[in-house]
Amino acid sequence: MTFAIARIIWFTVFPLMACTAAEGSDVKTCAKECGITIAGLQNTYQPGSNITFSLYNTSQQKVAVNVAIEGFVSGSWGEVVASVSDPQSLGPKIVKLSPIETSAMLDMHYDPWVGSDRATGPKLLRIRVDIYVEGRMTEKIRSQEMHLAVPP
Repeated sequence: MTFAIARIIWFTVFPLMACTAAEGSDVKTCAKECGITIAGLQNTYQPGSNITFSLYNTSQQKVAVNVAIEGFVSGSWGEVVASVSDPQSLGPKIVKLSPIETSAMLDMHYDPWVGSDRATGPKLLRIRVDIYVEGRMTEKIRSQEMHLAVPP
């Protein structure tokens, strides 16, 4: 296969792969020394403010990511939004992955105030990044906790 054809397949097929990797011992959940760094988060977000952050690929290879939002509800963390990186996703099992080249950055935005009831919804959120290499999930990283200020 020529380089040009391989490149076309990489950019058209790979980002459309379903995120169906089962969690297992081969998926590393890490807090430090990961292939992706999350930057730009604040500790607290006021009503109406967007959560804006960047993902930096610090690994030596191209990766693809799915970025999800987790909320702290009833004493445990759970997925609140299956994919910020693919807002058109059909659910948690089929999302379009976002590729990030080596040493590159991907900017992300999430509005926690749209489409949710902040009076009853989680007030504590975090970002989860599922990292894929060659179509296989290899790592999961989670951000610091972010507090949502209660609207007046």
